[in-house]
Amino acid sequence: MTDLKVYEVSEQDWWLAESPEKARQEYIELVGDDEYCEEVRQLTDWELGILEYHDDDGVRSFREELDRRRGVEREWVSGMFASTEW
Repeated sequence: MTDLKVYEVSEQDWWLAESPEKARQEYIELVGDDEYCEEVRQLTDWELGILEYHDDDGVRSFREELDRRRGVEREWVSGMFASTEW
């Protein structure tokens, strides 16, 4: 199983990927340019614990959502993890 991590790819978007380079590449393919994708960085353990993930099931930390996906998905797929805009 690939060890995917959460990367901040813009001020409002977070990406699940194998590396920061992969996160940047896939994000730019989605949005069409790199205007908002200046510095891609992996979230720290502390950030995973305090950032909030919101969906129809409620609110939980990014870490809890990451753990939930690990338990539910048979095969991890890189892609959008969270966004304040979508």
